[in-house]
Amino acid sequence: MTKEEFFKELNTTFSDCVKISEKKNADYAGDTDPFRNFKLCEFLGV
Repeated sequence: MTKEEFFKELNTTFSDCVKISEKKNADYAGDTDPFRNFKLCEFLGV
């Protein structure tokens, strides 16, 4: 694998990670605050 191939694969992997994070975040955090679920747990003492 060349350096160029490595960085191309790395870019693909990171891009996939961002897409997954965006989808998961929308599911459990809502549209405005990406940490909403964590703040709610803290507020509830969980």
